[in-house]
Amino acid sequence: MTKNRFYNSFNKIFSKALIIILLVGISLLVYTQTKNTKRMGLSTNDWKEDIDFLVNKIETVHPMPFNWSDSASFYKQVSKLELALDSLDTEQIALKLMSLVASLKDGHTKFHPSGDNQLNSWFPIRFYRFSDGIYITAITEKHKQAAGYKVMSIEGNDPIEVQEELASFSSVENHFGLLEEVFLMSNAGMLKKLGIIDNYNKMTLLVKPDDGEIEELQIKSIDAGFNMDWEFRGEMYGPILKPNNKVKYVTAFDKKISRDFMNEHNEIEKGNLNLPLHLQSRISWWSKYLKSDQTLYLQINHVQNRRNQTFREYYTRMFEDADKLDIKKFVIDLRYNSGGNGLLAYDFIKEIIKRDYLHKEGKLFVITGRKTFSASVSHILPELFKYLNPIMVGEPPSARWNHCGHPITYNLPNSKFRVNISSRYYQGSHWGDTTSIIPVNIPILTSSKEYFSKKDPQLEFIIDLDTYSDIMSIAKNKGAKQAAKEFQAIIEKYGHIKWWKPFEEFDMNKLGYEFLRSGKIDDAIILFEMNTVSYSKSPNVWDSLGDAYNKKGDKKNTIRCYETALKINPDYPNSAIAKSILNKNSNF
Repeated sequence: MTKNRFYNSFNKIFSKALIIILLVGISLLVYTQTKNTKRMGLSTNDWKEDIDFLVNKIETVHPMPFNWSDSASFYKQVSKLELALDSLDTEQIALKLMSLVASLKDGHTKFHPSGDNQLNSWFPIRFYRFSDGIYITAITEKHKQAAGYKVMSIEGNDPIEVQEELASFSSVENHFGLLEEVFLMSNAGMLKKLGIIDNYNKMTLLVKPDDGEIEELQIKSIDAGFNMDWEFRGEMYGPILKPNNKVKYVTAFDKKISRDFMNEHNEIEKGNLNLPLHLQSRISWWSKYLKSDQTLYLQINHVQNRRNQTFREYYTRMFEDADKLDIKKFVIDLRYNSGGNGLLAYDFIKEIIKRDYLHKEGKLFVITGRKTFSASVSHILPELFKYLNPIMVGEPPSARWNHCGHPITYNLPNSKFRVNISSRYYQGSHWGDTTSIIPVNIPILTSSKEYFSKKDPQLEFIIDLDTYSDIMSIAKNKGAKQAAKEFQAIIEKYGHIKWWKPFEEFDMNKLGYEFLRSGKIDDAIILFEMNTVSYSKSPNVWDSLGDAYNKKGDKKNTIRCYETALKINPDYPNSAIAKSILNKNSNF
């Protein structure tokens, strides 16, 4: 009897212990499924469902998701992320997804970690990278004295290195898109997760005025949400607070308030008239006739209709007034144009085509910059170059000629993170153009000194320019030898700029073959030679030069050019013909 009571008691204790162990095990299982995704309470399966949703939308919605990236690398990232989910928190997962989407190298396909997470913490400051460093272009009134200061360090880190560390999270198409993404340096969550700052709530900067000593600047973060509206407004604007909170940003221009550059009446503030034209306003579009310079200036910051006036109504009136004036130059300023409704551009360009006085050689100029993107590249620029011959001045746009756009927005089913995915392909150049940079005729960068001292080197260059003909036009109208002279002069002036090209490879190649077919072999060789100088790593330009020398009967140079092309890429499209010719000429 005593023994039975002992066993009964033991069984009860054992049963209770077993239940406790099971409950603890279940709790630990739940913990691993939920606790590691802090604040959002999502399980590993929830996150996997989100990842599957994201990948599926990229595969089915995007017209060519891996045209500029490696699909194998993409799916490898996906697998690694899924295996690591249990050890990552919400912000880490979000950054992994942000980097995954950025790997597609499509400026319109972007990941936004919206919702309740630390990546929605921002510092109320706007950074901008000039040719001579990173500066503060907008900041809250509390720190208004720092507007225009150069950033020397961020928590002891070099600001250029900080931006480069953020590069893998930036959905961009070229170097200039990356420069525009400097705004991510304001994100407290990203800086904290990358170990650049120690605290989400504050950041310490060392800053320096143009003519003063280095100062320390401490800024507290705000909960702004991952809202990118302020990004598109440009370097005069900072992170926008959530509803019911207010913040004023000031610029370096006499400490003017940012919102004064985009008022609700779509008018230029009188107080801004002392600024250069490009800084006077960021409203959708406006124009001015510079009587003393006989120049019509039109700034298009966003391709859209206003509530009280359509774009067509505005430019119709502008062109009617222009018809009565003596205009020698027409300048279209797209340097702050981040997109809009590109369909509105077609009839606008038709009105320019109707007016010879606006687009004769040397009369039509387009100013572009790193913010020139989306509709301005998918619609305005291609149409201008298709029918006219504008002279591009400034920085290259942040988009390719051939790119994807017209994004569709989706929310991931569980985290509700937002992603924009391109749904259309835009071909602004020939089908084989894979280059990431649209070349400008005249590369003019803006330094911090020029910007803050209210200068406009791009417009000033255009106004001071007497005449201008691009290399292609000179070759067509005055011959290859004259084009070569101009080419040498312009290379000496701008050749130190690594990204700059005086013409497009395809265009020069096409013109060279036109000369070759018409019997102008020596002229074709001159054009092809210029192409090899500008695009020395392209097998195609060497192949074309080899064709010209082969037609001339110059065996030595034929062999040299074809061998150079094959050394760059043994399997380039025309390689079989090149190898055949080499076999005949040199027992290759």
